[in-house]
Amino acid sequence: MSKLEIINYIGNSAAPRNHLMGITDTGLLGAHQIRVQESIQYLQGKGCLPERILGLDDAEHCHLALWLNQLPDRAALPVDVDQLHHRLHQLLRDHVGPPGSPQARQLAQELLETNAQLMDVLHRFLGHPHVR
Repeated sequence: MSKLEIINYIGNSAAPRNHLMGITDTGLLGAHQIRVQESIQYLQGKGCLPERILGLDDAEHCHLALWLNQLPDRAALPVDVDQLHHRLHQLLRDHVGPPGSPQARQLAQELLETNAQLMDVLHRFLGHPHVR
C-alpha cells in the first residue's frame, strides 16, 4: 500500500467493509501508525489532531476498530489489543494542557509507549515481525 493509498484510507470515514478487505494488514496498521504520529506531533505543538479520536465512541469506529472488527478471527485477539487501543483514545480524551506544554509532551511519550505495546501485541497475533 502506498502512502497516498494510506492517506486516502484515513480520510475515508465511511469506508465500507468490503473496501477494507482489499487493504493489507500492514497497510492498515501503517494507517493507524500515521494517525498516532499525527496525534503525537499535535501534543508536541506541531500540526492538528486527527479526526475520530476524541469522541466517546471513536475507539469503536476509528479505522483500527473497523479493521479489527472485520478480522475473521476477531474473537481470538488477545485482550490486550482492545485494552491498549481504548487506552490510546482515553489518553487523548484526558489531555487538558495546551499542545507543546510539558504535560502534553509527557502524554505524547505515554501515547508512543502505549502504541508500541499495542503494535507488539498485534504483530505477534498476526505472525509479523515488528521492527520499531
